[in-house]
Amino acid sequence: MAGYAIQRHFPLQCPNTHQGITTGSTGMPKHSAPIQTYRAIAQALNAGDIHGARILCDKALERNSSDGCVLTLHARLLWQEGRPEEALSASREALDQGGEGAADAAAIHAQFLLELNHTDDALGFLRRAAEKAPEHRRLQALLAQALVKANRREQARDILVELIKTQPDADTLNSLGHVLFDLGDGEAGFQQLQLAGVLEPGNHVLWSNILMMAHYLPSQSARDLRKLHARWYANCAAHLETERHFERDRDPERPLRIGFISNGFHSHPAGWLSFGAINTLARYFDHTLHLYSTAPPRPKDFLSHRFQNMTGHWCQMVHWSQEAIHAQLLKDRLDILVDMTGHSGYSALSAIARRAAPVQVKWVGGLFNTSAVPTIDYLLTDWMETPEGVEEFYTEKLIRLPTGYVTYAPPPYLPDIAPLPAKENGYITFACMNNLHKVNREIAGVWAGILKAVPDSRLLIKDKKLSDPGARKQLWHMLVEAGVPDTRLILEEGAPHRYLLETYHRVDIALDPWPYSGGLTTIEGLYMGVPVITCPGPTFAGRHAASHLHNSGLDQFIAADFHDYKQIAVETAGDIEKLEALRAGLRKQCQNSPLGNHAQFATNLDRAFRTIWRRWCADAQPAHLHFSKPARIPSHITARMKAELQDRDSQRAGNSRTAPRFRLAGLEAAAIQQPNDRDETNGDVAPTLPSEAVKATVTGPDNQSRSLLIPKGETFRLKNIFEEEEYALPAGFHISPEMVVVDVGANIGAFALYADLWSPHCIVHCFEPNPQVLPLLERNKQEARGTIQIHPFALSDEDGELTLWQHPRNTGETSLARRSDGATQVQVPVRNALDALTAAGVDHIDVLKIDTEGSEVPVVQTLVPFLPKVSIVMLEYHSEADRRALDRLLSDFQLYDCTVMGASGVGTVKYFNNALKQSKV
Repeated sequence: MAGYAIQRHFPLQCPNTHQGITTGSTGMPKHSAPIQTYRAIAQALNAGDIHGARILCDKALERNSSDGCVLTLHARLLWQEGRPEEALSASREALDQGGEGAADAAAIHAQFLLELNHTDDALGFLRRAAEKAPEHRRLQALLAQALVKANRREQARDILVELIKTQPDADTLNSLGHVLFDLGDGEAGFQQLQLAGVLEPGNHVLWSNILMMAHYLPSQSARDLRKLHARWYANCAAHLETERHFERDRDPERPLRIGFISNGFHSHPAGWLSFGAINTLARYFDHTLHLYSTAPPRPKDFLSHRFQNMTGHWCQMVHWSQEAIHAQLLKDRLDILVDMTGHSGYSALSAIARRAAPVQVKWVGGLFNTSAVPTIDYLLTDWMETPEGVEEFYTEKLIRLPTGYVTYAPPPYLPDIAPLPAKENGYITFACMNNLHKVNREIAGVWAGILKAVPDSRLLIKDKKLSDPGARKQLWHMLVEAGVPDTRLILEEGAPHRYLLETYHRVDIALDPWPYSGGLTTIEGLYMGVPVITCPGPTFAGRHAASHLHNSGLDQFIAADFHDYKQIAVETAGDIEKLEALRAGLRKQCQNSPLGNHAQFATNLDRAFRTIWRRWCADAQPAHLHFSKPARIPSHITARMKAELQDRDSQRAGNSRTAPRFRLAGLEAAAIQQPNDRDETNGDVAPTLPSEAVKATVTGPDNQSRSLLIPKGETFRLKNIFEEEEYALPAGFHISPEMVVVDVGANIGAFALYADLWSPHCIVHCFEPNPQVLPLLERNKQEARGTIQIHPFALSDEDGELTLWQHPRNTGETSLARRSDGATQVQVPVRNALDALTAAGVDHIDVLKIDTEGSEVPVVQTLVPFLPKVSIVMLEYHSEADRRALDRLLSDFQLYDCTVMGASGVGTVKYFNNALKQSKV
């Protein structure tokens, strides 16, 4: 990916090495080792020689374990070894030796904080460090980076502008360029990137940034972009020596050794779009696959885990030098190497440009145009991405596959399709949920024309950068100036992936941007039942949506020009019944299309790989290959897949837990009382609820039915809790007749009623401060067979009040932080958690469940003295930093289950108390 994810190695070489290193406001920490030692360690780290750096560091630390400069370099080494928490601890130790006045050490520590998403800590630390070393440019640049992560881009821009006035340098110009893109001024941002390229013409990372960002600009023609690619190659790769001779068994029909190198083998667009094909190749075809990951490890990412266990040949290459990557690829004696990094973060293009296999292929991942690398022989594509006549713009030979160039493996938390919102709203909601860089004045003008032609319609734009007031303001002005009525414009900040997908519940028709099209975003919209209207752009980047629509049988949404684009949108919006029918069947249509057929696509890939291997064996030069028909799936693979499917069906039939133990039925409109009126015989729906209250009926394994009131837009939560049993107790857990359950963040009481079924006399203590949901919680507790006690306040470390932000669309996302426009501020009571438990007569807890939308860590911190009396803890977390903090706070507990919602940073974790589990399990 472009932007801040693309960085060079940390600029951490020791300064002033010709004079020695001194302690002071702009130097490294105190030191005692010879300057040659520091140089040698830094050079090894910058060259990616992790083993050599480890030997040198260990020797230096043996001589003096308090040498601040060695400690700083050791922190860098730990980071490059993939041990980030230890690196952060080591950098703190280095600071202890030299203080925050040791500016270079402070810069390293700040970089670690930022990489670990400790943004608030980084901001405070950098402000103090920059005040002590105001002339230290790296600290100022990192402060700007922290401000970007804190969604204060206008402040970051001002810092970067001042740095450039003092002394222009490529890094600062690159950062300013990206900030300007974020703030909606792509042309000005591109100028800054080009200036950076002039200063460092050989910087391949910087030039990859220039290439990618140029594709967002309507002003850049296909020929302009071809010139930029030629400059990238001339400046960054033409000088590299290439391998030309490979000793391989030239049997054209033997099983192949195929390598895939990617920065996206996790919950990432390249991961979702490649997993199905690679997994099928690994399981059913006789090739040996090698997977190489250049991105930092993600141990809790479920898709990353599946990639790692797909084949016995997994290699983690994060922080490796290009030379080391190239050497490993050569060592593995690949026949075909498939690049999936391209011009994006953690790229391996420089290694691939040296040639690491007899045949090299470009595929999804950092793929928006040609790679411009002559040693990449082929590009996997299709007829929509690369129509006839574009060959001159590619250095690779094109392999046009017959049914698309990717398939989609959706996440397990893909929400159900909701009813067409226009039926209830009475108006059409258009939406674009692509990267804001793709939105410009040209396409905004087209959207304005659509809104004018479709009365009372709305335009929803959602992106994480809209959390930044500056970016939000600039986008608003651009859209209004383009003619979009401000009263019909909805701008929303981003959300964790699962909730982002749920946004499609409020969307009728998606509008694709131009000239850079939506790829994964288009597919996700289709799988959520939302048609996407596109006008193909001039490059590969501009034709993603057209490819996916065509291969899903939806060519009617591919426009010939902007006039056609508008006409399609207006006609689609004008036939509600047809749109509703399309929505209901769109996911199934996509699943049954080439987009969801992993077996067929993997077979197409196998045929393509076999064809190019045969050509190499015959000493034939690479040539364009066009496949018009799908390859025939081998009969033995079809038979095996069929047998496995039958086995799974048989297992399901014999597994009583396959059918949900709970059944949900009925969503009837229901009346509830205002918080100050609990008489259930009279009253209206509380106006503060995001949607009307409905009654759902839950039938449990005891065949007893219970009814719950819940906001209509939040019924998915009942499916999660009851049908999917996301809070199920671990097998073998001893259930006492009078279980004590504490539910912090009880909401409407769905979990409390689920827990009530664990034992006949269960006592559930519900802590819930949100006055919106208290009437529902009061009503729902009447369905319990045990006891549900409601405590209408929040838990913290002291008594008082706090500000709660009520989410405008989902009470489950109400939190202490404002996460959405339209959130309502309300003051609620808060009690000391330990005092509250004592007052409630709680002397032990069998199950502690906490879901407080980002405040879980403070609640656990407050309850630390009580934790020895807790058997099981179930929590939701909202960032990787929070998950690590929970692991530390619950170090006496054993993790027994973890669920990760893709790349969203949200998940659930469940722990046993090690001291108690022997008596409980």
